[in-house]
Amino acid sequence: MKRLLFIIDPQIDFTSKSGSLYVPESEKAMEFLSEFIINEELADICVSQDSHDLYHVGHALYWEDEKGNHPSPFTQFSDTSVWKPCKASLARANNYLDLLKKYGRVNTIWPNHCIEGTKGWEINPILLNALNKWNIDRQKKGLNAYYTYRKGFLPDAEMFSIFSTFDGQLIDFNQLPIDLKNYDEVLIAGVAGDICVAETVHDLIKLPYLKNKIRFLKDGIAFLDKKSEPIKVYEDAVYSFGAKRI
Repeated sequence: MKRLLFIIDPQIDFTSKSGSLYVPESEKAMEFLSEFIINEELADICVSQDSHDLYHVGHALYWEDEKGNHPSPFTQFSDTSVWKPCKASLARANNYLDLLKKYGRVNTIWPNHCIEGTKGWEINPILLNALNKWNIDRQKKGLNAYYTYRKGFLPDAEMFSIFSTFDGQLIDFNQLPIDLKNYDEVLIAGVAGDICVAETVHDLIKLPYLKNKIRFLKDGIAFLDKKSEPIKVYEDAVYSFGAKRI
């Protein structure tokens, strides 16, 4: 059986208490995944990395009010009545915010996080150690090392899911370093379970060829809010798409 382990955004900014957007209990998830990688038979591993610049639609520097002030972290808004883009056109910003409303969402300003090239952007060191050991064993057998995939680098749209921007536009799947059709099981883990992992699952269950193949590693997922609305997607995946929790 060919099993792919997909680990979503296991980065220091999310998985360390010193990170700018720490997800509670994420250290336990990283420890679990580290042991899982060493002890389980896996055909491939792919790790996504949230990858931003400071100028990003989910960061304060993208927006300003009429006095030139930037919004505080966790500010939410769905129009440009107060917060307007500093560089992007007003029409572009309004179109993006309108698309979010269409999907029942609002724009959120996050603490600056996962700035590409910074310490917070790097993979959690406990997990990275396990991945490196896995690589060494694979290289001895003449097999591929683990794959990485950058997401979130577009300045004008959030990309919580690996597979789409926050306005619902799917990416070209040829951009992925792996072909999901090649696996008998796709194991899903990472952070945060109610944001990036949930949005990824939402896109995965749109792919008919993955029906009955998705597996959620319960101990390998950490949540910001275990009671939030987006986590219902896991139930949907189990009952309507044949996914399983393991």
